[in-house]
Amino acid sequence: MALPFTDLTRNVATNAEYVVSGDGMFDDLMETVNSHLKAQFCNGAITGVEYATVYIGALEKTLETAADIFLKREIAEKEALKLDAEIALIGSQQDLVEQQILESTAKTALIEAQTLTETEKKLLVIAQTLGFKVDGKQKLYAKNMESWAVYESVNKVAQSPNTIDFANILAMYNEINADLLGGTVIT
Repeated sequence: MALPFTDLTRNVATNAEYVVSGDGMFDDLMETVNSHLKAQFCNGAITGVEYATVYIGALEKTLETAADIFLKREIAEKEALKLDAEIALIGSQQDLVEQQILESTAKTALIEAQTLTETEKKLLVIAQTLGFKVDGKQKLYAKNMESWAVYESVNKVAQSPNTIDFANILAMYNEINADLLGGTVIT
């Protein structure tokens, strides 16, 4: 934002006593300088030609100072605008980073859920495999028990195969119990 030149000097007026006044930055500084010069002149510290030399030097220095203040103020205002823009940019970047963190957290949760699902699938396959194995052994055990019962009921008239004897049936029963009670635990 450019500063208007009227900030440097405006509403300049001279009264009946030839006192110059104005509302700008340079005007305010010159009123102060003129007051000091007038005091020194009235005091006798500055006289004649010296007054003109001192006045011109003070006028040049005051104009230089006012212009310097004027330009530095403009630069400061531009830097303030730049800082405001940088702060807004940092805020936007912070919002973006926070959004990326949320997305990353959501992706991590999804991956963990999918991993958990894969683990659950593996456990289900293990449980089903164990169930099929035990079911097969139970069916074989039931057939052996039926065969053994038939064999015993006919009072051992016929020769039974080796798989039907009581020791084999008891071993199979113990194996089924070991599968069901001992080994694999599915939660």
